[in-house]
Amino acid sequence: MLKQLSVKNYALIDKLELDLSSGFSVITGETGAGKSIILGALNLVLGKRADLKVLRDETTKCVVEATFILNQNSFKSFFANNELDFEPETLIRREITPSGKSRAFINDTPVTLNVLNDLSSRLIDVHSQHQNLLLADTNFQLGLIDAFAKNEKEITAYAESHKRYQDVNKEIKKITESSDRQSFDLDYVNFLLKELTEAKLESGEQENIEEELKLLENAEEIQSKLDSAVKFIEGVETIGINDGLLSVGQSFKQLQNYNPIYKELTERVSAIQIELEDIRQEVEQLASDTEYNPERLEKLDSRLSQLIHLQRKHGAEDIDELISKRDELESKIEEVTQAEERLVKLQADLKEAEVNRVSAARKLHQTREKAAPAIEKQIVSILSDLNMNDAQLQIKVNQTETFTKLGNDEITFNFSANKGIALQPLSKVASGGEMSRVMLALKSIMAEHDDLPSIIFDEIDTGVSGETAGKIGNILQKMGGAMQVIAITHLPQIASKGIRHYRVQKKSDTHFTLTDIVELNENERLHELARLLSGEHITDAALANAHHLLKGNKTAV
Repeated sequence: MLKQLSVKNYALIDKLELDLSSGFSVITGETGAGKSIILGALNLVLGKRADLKVLRDETTKCVVEATFILNQNSFKSFFANNELDFEPETLIRREITPSGKSRAFINDTPVTLNVLNDLSSRLIDVHSQHQNLLLADTNFQLGLIDAFAKNEKEITAYAESHKRYQDVNKEIKKITESSDRQSFDLDYVNFLLKELTEAKLESGEQENIEEELKLLENAEEIQSKLDSAVKFIEGVETIGINDGLLSVGQSFKQLQNYNPIYKELTERVSAIQIELEDIRQEVEQLASDTEYNPERLEKLDSRLSQLIHLQRKHGAEDIDELISKRDELESKIEEVTQAEERLVKLQADLKEAEVNRVSAARKLHQTREKAAPAIEKQIVSILSDLNMNDAQLQIKVNQTETFTKLGNDEITFNFSANKGIALQPLSKVASGGEMSRVMLALKSIMAEHDDLPSIIFDEIDTGVSGETAGKIGNILQKMGGAMQVIAITHLPQIASKGIRHYRVQKKSDTHFTLTDIVELNENERLHELARLLSGEHITDAALANAHHLLKGNKTAV
């Protein structure tokens, strides 16, 4: 429940401290006193969007703090999932700086507004007049029925099956879209791969071909020069290099006795002869190996043309890049093949997920359909207590083809306030006062079946008065036995039912107008009820009536 609310520098509030209790409490005040301002401050700490206009003093930050008493079993998982420290008395703080920056804290740990909204939705329900529009909202209607039917297990089972279906369907779309984006012609890709694979590409092959082609294209010239070199070494028509060296060697050998240097020269010439002989043999071999081979030349030329063509076709600079292209094509084809296999598996999974989702939705539908008549009966009973004796309500629960996170049910609340009037959709035929009473009946049912700790009604008494107002007060008082209920009201019949009574008041001096809220003692409460009954000029009759209302409330309690 909400234990305390502290507000600083918000609109007409300079500083406000409000202590609250369990059960049913009421807040009253003159029109324009600032009841909506206090509610706005509370909404701020509950995660609603902020505006710089809320700063009373634009040079100082606005701070709103709310202390809630929490049940650990109900909130432990939320705090754990959001990595927050759980405290039995949890403090939520919201700050708005003069620069417009907004900050939120849970137990002094900074949090996002999404986290704050998630927590506040579990803490308190602030009901205002516009919330009557929820009567036409499917999510609200389903929430009411599910709370009444205690559908926690069925909702969890359906949510899991629905998520599984969505996840599988999402994966199928992802693979399909990826295939569409890559919607290359698979036959053409296979053709390209086949072309590169059959080319039997080898790294360095092109360089080898180019070298061999250079030899083949110049074979006759090379062979001619090699033959000339051999002849020059051996000597055919003239004295060759070999014969010349032999003659020189003989001459140096004959001179060895005259000087030792000639022996060294003889040995050096001999070494040259040996090296020259090796050169001659190698040149002869090269000449033998070098021959003009037009068939080989044509074959190599064709192969080189093939490689160059493939490089141009694939935008590659060399064979190594062609090999990379080939490997990429192989990977793409493998990816497509695997995707097709994965798609077949996912299609089977989707059918299974759809069967499970339909089954879970059917079970959820059955529990809702079963709960509807009991809810109808209970609401009609409450409406009867609120002087709507002829009210009729029919809740129709129909399955549709559309699945949402809450199932595939379509809810219709058909209503008639008077005898002889056909049932029609509630949102179209109910007046403002009737809508308020129906909503109160729904909230009363939810209070019995939901674990929401607190609820605030902002003028739930719109469009009602007299005896009906007193009966609304009785219902709110009864709800207060199960949860914390706070009602902002202008009707004394409702205000008299509260265990605690607060008054919002506006004070002005020559410089400022400020709003404050105070808890009333018994005498102050008596005068406030009398004011609500008779206006600013409180009469003895109004005081007597107020005393009667308070006495009746104490007797009822």
